[in-house]
Amino acid sequence: KTNDGKHSGMSNECDPQEIANQIPISQSWDFQTDYTGTDALALPAYVDIEMMDGSIGKYVIEYRGGTATLYDDGTIAVDASIKNLPIAMYRVRLTGVDYDTFMAQTKNLIQRGDELAGRTGSANENIDIPFVPDSQETPEDESGDDVGGETVNVAGVELPENVAKTVYANSSLSEWLALNFLAQSETISLDGFKEASDSEKLGDAFIEAYRQNPLCGIINNLEYDYDKNELVVEYAQTKEETQNMQQECLKKAKDVAGEIIQDGMSDYEKEQAINQYLCDNAEYNYDVMNYEAEDGSIGDEAVEKYPNSFTPYGILVENFGVCESYAEAFHLVANEAGLQSIMVVGTLEGGGHEWNRVLLNGKWYTLDVTNNDKEVAGNALFNISDEVAAEILKESDVCILDDYAGEYKADDMKYEYYTVNGLVAEDTEQAKKVLIDGLKKDGNISVRMEESLSTDALEELVQQVVNEADVEQVSYVQFGRVVGITIATE
Repeated sequence: KTNDGKHSGMSNECDPQEIANQIPISQSWDFQTDYTGTDALALPAYVDIEMMDGSIGKYVIEYRGGTATLYDDGTIAVDASIKNLPIAMYRVRLTGVDYDTFMAQTKNLIQRGDELAGRTGSANENIDIPFVPDSQETPEDESGDDVGGETVNVAGVELPENVAKTVYANSSLSEWLALNFLAQSETISLDGFKEASDSEKLGDAFIEAYRQNPLCGIINNLEYDYDKNELVVEYAQTKEETQNMQQECLKKAKDVAGEIIQDGMSDYEKEQAINQYLCDNAEYNYDVMNYEAEDGSIGDEAVEKYPNSFTPYGILVENFGVCESYAEAFHLVANEAGLQSIMVVGTLEGGGHEWNRVLLNGKWYTLDVTNNDKEVAGNALFNISDEVAAEILKESDVCILDDYAGEYKADDMKYEYYTVNGLVAEDTEQAKKVLIDGLKKDGNISVRMEESLSTDALEELVQQVVNEADVEQVSYVQFGRVVGITIATE
């Protein structure tokens, strides 16, 4: 709906069951509330949340802003919250630590939560296609010099040749919009596209064109002028700025591919090389989280302050950005390496998020480079299936035209990172052996489970590993179905 109460062209009915795995209902009833330990980190890091369809999602506990109460018997009661969820959380109690020590260690709890939380940061589109004609005058296109060498004419749109080659679309309307967005056209005629009269089809084509073509830059607003049958587009940056960024991104993507892609590499090896390069060279912009709303979305203020972090330019050129920048940077380098990929949007742990799907030998796989860059449980989201991904990534079906979305489903784990590297455990006994051997050998090891462990089962497994590996203290994390353990250092 728009703020005047009318339905906009982007509105769409949906069956609640289609998004049931994205709707959190309540905290799991069997959550343990009493803990004993020698420091604050004995408190839990995660809480299980039941979704509308009965599935369980694991969310990070947010201790920042919580309160601690000291009881007469020395027990410390802690009121915390659930990151990115408005659901109330049970109070937890800790015994074995004096109050002053606990308060001094609360920063460790907060730091652990920040490290374990999935990296999100996708900005919401600010799009309005009203049912009433826009009374404002339509702005004229700016003219400018060609950027990036030879210019080509594609369906009447002038673009640098290297930019024109990046267009990704599943329909003529989607392609037309993408071409104009890439050219930074401020008005886009819809004459000749009868399907554009259907606001749902127009909205569908817009989102595919915008999401699957990362060199478009950032669109602040989009409106439909009924009198002229055209779209009026407002961009966040000037045409010259976007054109310069397009060329810098393409140059860097080509340079990176030339540096890391070797002759004879398989598609999987190419994908792994790109994923590793981005993990090694890029840094996540945590500052955008200062502008995070209660629903986990990122506000306009963050986009205005850090615009590059929401484009491929951030990660590729500045080595600094959020999930959108990671996914779009991967897409551009993959394209240079001869790999086909698309962008996917949705949520992770309640926060807006963007990731990729990659085509390997005729099958699509889910890849989240942003969250593969972890010291513990790294590459947990490397080529997983939709079924496995759904436990942590809640996809919003808006990135590809509705008629084609079914062609991009991921239903295979053949090229999943832990499967390829022989680090999959059928049960906790097998997982324990892999973790103990890896901990003794390298001090840092991860294993993929057949299913996610409950909080109690995870803690029991970690304790057995600690005891049998004869180590004093470890840090551990379960991300999706991957359990990672590393020897803790002071």
